[in-house]
Amino acid sequence: MRVACVACACESLVLSVSQSAEARIRLTDSEILAGLLVVAGRTERAHESITLDGKFTAVSDRHRRFAFQVPYHPPAGQTGERGEAGSAGPKGEPGAPALQIRQVRHDCTSGSDCAVACADGEIAPNAVCATGPATLRDEGEISCGSANAAPMIAFCSH
Repeated sequence: MRVACVACACESLVLSVSQSAEARIRLTDSEILAGLLVVAGRTERAHESITLDGKFTAVSDRHRRFAFQVPYHPPAGQTGERGEAGSAGPKGEPGAPALQIRQVRHDCTSGSDCAVACADGEIAPNAVCATGPATLRDEGEISCGSANAAPMIAFCSH
């Protein structure tokens, strides 16, 4: 679970308080959120300097609180599908190809049928008509009717 992943991340972190080698800190929160390791806590006294992993420094506020937000991406294989610690499973099969949509512009003449027929293997999911909604004649042909004098935009997909 997420706690195990955060524990792995925090395992390599070293927190130290610069004013006293024996000063104590209390961690109140640690988690990984959207590529950030968030570590928060409290010090014994206000305005103490805390160093995280020897690289990042914060100073506690007047209420003795401190927080770090450090970019963190666990090494490959340390997180599972839902953020659990462990090795990743085998690579899956490639997915289906993405849906491809083609836009077709057709100039219409008032009094004649204004329709678009998609290519073989394509379907006509929708069209934009100036006079109102399009009519689907069959899965590959769509029409704006004969009262449409403006261009129609049809969509063909496969």
